[in-house]
Formats: sequence, C-alpha cells, structure tokens
Amino acid sequence: MPLLISRKVFLVVAGGNASAQRHFEDTIQRKRTLEEVRRFLPTREIENLEKIYHGSNFIVWGAVPGPMNEARWEKMAPGDVVLIYNNGRIRFAGEIAAKVRNKELARHFWSENDAGQRQARASP
Repeated sequence: MPLLISRKVFLVVAGGNASAQRHFEDTIQRKRTLEEVRRFLPTREIENLEKIYHGSNFIVWGAVPGPMNEARWEKMAPGDVVLIYNNGRIRFAGEIAAKVRNKELARHFWSENDAGQRQARASP
C-alpha cells in the first residue's frame, strides 16, 4: 500500500495595494535566479536550491511580519501547495520548495513597504 503524504494548501493574496502589486510583479510574476540569492544564503541552502531547481528560475514570495502572516508562515512546510490570488483570480499554483528567514534577502527583493516595515520572509 502506498504511503500517503499529507500536504496543506494555502491561499495567498498578492498585490493588495500599489506596493504589494509591484512586489507581485517583481518576485512572483517574474521568476528569480539562484545567482540573485546566492550572496544572501548559507552554502547548504544554496546546495538545497540547486538540487531542487537544477538551474531553473523560481518564484520568491515574502510577507510582512505580523500575527496572521507569522502564524501562516509557521504552518507552511516544503511540499505544501500555495495558490497565489491576484486581481480577482488564482494566478499561480505551486509547491513550497524551501523556506528561509533572511532579512537581507528580503531587503534585496522588497525593500520597505508603505508602512516602513521590512519584508522579512522569503520562500524560494
């Protein structure tokens, strides 16, 4: 009998305001490269991403720290499914390949939001 693997499904709303829409276009709609993240991540994370993506580009998603985002972040795990909702429809569906907390990587991709908070989560 095959082993059943439990995966969670998350709905992520992306692009709810002008700043978030720019970030949606920059890091979800336009895939990113391993070279862009290499200087921000430890060697073992880079090796993991190399094994997963084999040189292909990937989507990066981040969230502003806060109670709801933090709780959702903690529940997410590699292998879970994310549906990205934008402008009235599901725009992307994908599997979480890796999860990292890295403020410098977040600053590289997202800078500050309109409230002056640093984006502090990244999920390549």
